[in-house]
Amino acid sequence: MRKKSILILLLFFCVNFVLMSQINTGEFPPSFYTQSEKSNQAIPIYQIEQPNLESLRIQDKADQAAGLKPWRFGALIPVTINLEEAGAWTDNNETGMSTWKLQIRATDAISINLNFEKFFLSDNAKLYFYNENYNDVLGAITSNNNKKDSLFSIRPIRGDLLTIELILPSKEIDQIEFELNELIYGYRNIHEKVQKVFNGSGNCNVNINCPDGKNWQDVKRSVALITTASNTRFCTGTLLNNVRQDTTPYFLSAAHCGIKNNSIFIFGYESANCTPSTDGGLSNSISGASPKAVSNSSQPDFHLFELSSRPPSSYNVFYSGWSANNVAVQQSTTIHHPTGDVKKISRNTDSLITSGYYDANGTTHWTVNNWEVGTTESGSSGAPLFDQNLRVIGQLHGGEAACGNNGQDYFGKFAESWNSNTTKSRQLKAWLDPDTTNVLVLDGLDPNPSNNNDDIQLLGIVGVPNYSCDTIIEPKINVRNKGNNQVDSIEISYQLDNNTVQTTHWTGRMLRNQVEQITIPSINISSGTHILGVEVSILPPTTFDQDTANNTSQFEFITNDQAIFVNLEIKTDDYGEETSWRINNSLGDKLFEEGPYINRNGGTIETNSLCLFSDCFDFILFDQFGDGFNGQFGNGYALITEANGDTLLFENSFTTAKKTINFCVSPITTIEESNKLRTSDLLAFPNPIKKNGLLSMKSKFQNSKNYSFDIIDASGRLRMTFDDEQVYLSENMTAGVYFLITKDSSGTQLNAQKLVVQ
Repeated sequence: MRKKSILILLLFFCVNFVLMSQINTGEFPPSFYTQSEKSNQAIPIYQIEQPNLESLRIQDKADQAAGLKPWRFGALIPVTINLEEAGAWTDNNETGMSTWKLQIRATDAISINLNFEKFFLSDNAKLYFYNENYNDVLGAITSNNNKKDSLFSIRPIRGDLLTIELILPSKEIDQIEFELNELIYGYRNIHEKVQKVFNGSGNCNVNINCPDGKNWQDVKRSVALITTASNTRFCTGTLLNNVRQDTTPYFLSAAHCGIKNNSIFIFGYESANCTPSTDGGLSNSISGASPKAVSNSSQPDFHLFELSSRPPSSYNVFYSGWSANNVAVQQSTTIHHPTGDVKKISRNTDSLITSGYYDANGTTHWTVNNWEVGTTESGSSGAPLFDQNLRVIGQLHGGEAACGNNGQDYFGKFAESWNSNTTKSRQLKAWLDPDTTNVLVLDGLDPNPSNNNDDIQLLGIVGVPNYSCDTIIEPKINVRNKGNNQVDSIEISYQLDNNTVQTTHWTGRMLRNQVEQITIPSINISSGTHILGVEVSILPPTTFDQDTANNTSQFEFITNDQAIFVNLEIKTDDYGEETSWRINNSLGDKLFEEGPYINRNGGTIETNSLCLFSDCFDFILFDQFGDGFNGQFGNGYALITEANGDTLLFENSFTTAKKTINFCVSPITTIEESNKLRTSDLLAFPNPIKKNGLLSMKSKFQNSKNYSFDIIDASGRLRMTFDDEQVYLSENMTAGVYFLITKDSSGTQLNAQKLVVQ
């Protein structure tokens, strides 16, 4: 792809990976309680040479510029360390216990983490890892971490001196397998990135525990941060429910993340506060996973794993639901770890668009045109895309969204990954519906009981567009049973603006975690900005809802019943994938948006009929690369005309990342023009124009200086004459309807256009 700065793209690794699990007891080694042992005991030191940091940083800059790989913090160094050839043993004959210790010094390293190619602990062995200041401890690792392939790895430990301490009964020494083959020298501060603290990701990102995450407090527990490439890079993924609902730990991410047997899956890494951000914990980790299904090159970049262990109850995880229906939903959300940061939430309030990956004509992906809340970054790859029912409908493949960048993101469709490929190892269905029940929609599973027996949650209002020309709305609400008890009947109260509160009812059978969509009776509306408020409550035999804080929702929208249709024609340059646009009203509310478009030599022309009203608007052009659509790669333009052909806006000098042009729409459409003959390419804009405004004359294909112009009023009196491409209207021209006469170089009249002055 030409001139792209793609933040999240394909990631392939050519290294060997190892399987591990990292469930630990959280205790300290006995030596910590004896200060003399900590300070006086001589421990052998294994010295690691510093890698070529300059070369690593040059490569990191290249990766960042190209956007090809997630953020890297460490360099992998081969080592050979075992119990026989390194470290020192001490025996305690009174207790029958033996201790083996080794220190690893990696000069000036910010962190150290390790991969074992042989690992097996006896029943009573305890293994610890800690740094020089004793403020970063991992342990005790026990036999619960033994795997069939005898492989293991640990997370990064702060500092450049790492101590390994193994304690076990002397009689069990012969049962131990312990051989290190790789060390990761941390040359960038993973703890500034992974443990967040001070805005490691872009400042437009929103913490999951902010108000935008209110309805996602259960679902967020399914999303995990992943370390990949022998634990040197980051991605995101989610734990999935399956039709058997047996808590098999299936985990979905993106194929390009390169997740293998040595990846660590960290749950619950988030800021406790909305703002300011606080550090999160890394202790809830599962290490290692076996691949079940992965996409091929023609599929939407998915990878399904089964984690090496079920997350223990103390991790408090959630198994997300999903939908394999290929339906473009109106609202969507992603939860993710941008640049390995604490958990964030991003929200999109516009309908998804079917596409390919950077291919407007494809069908394998969902395109998010832009995020209304938050964004995504490197490290967000593999993050789940949820619909308004809290169900996974895709995973992040890549895109160009970033703070300050109105870029699109592409999520591989869950529906496409479901069974479009009949091979078991290339589809999700064989694993998530192993009994072939043909279920296409499944809600989430919480393996832990709810805090409340009776609790209805209103997830939100859907079915109402942000802006429309309709005079009737047909709202729908999504309701979830968060309580332990079944819900059989719900009362729904709704109110438009300050009108009378109306009520309707739902009856049925709603089990725990089940989501239902309920239709509210249609409502007549008038032009203007409206607020629809909804409240739900549980009806008898249940007498009260134990958590009423999640029972209400509001939705603000705009309608008009005096529609004025305008035509938008936009021509891209050769790289339509960079171009998008938006129309805002005078208050800054978004009414329409579209793009990106397909790449095509010579550009592509797209047309739209848009329903507007009498007002002034902002037309905003975006280019993801920052060079617009007028330059060395083609000559694009944007043209907005009224139904009778009058030009409201024409732009053919867009050479930046963003450009805003104001235009106005007038309800005056009945004035007869003096001459219907028009030059096909000459445009006058803006039209309508404000008094004393700057009137521009441009031609798509010719030099407009070949023409001269007269402005006459409705009585035929000449008010202005000019031959410049731009002119300010005369101060004595009051609001009203005028005619703009175009003449050629010989003075022959070519046409007359209506010109509305406001």
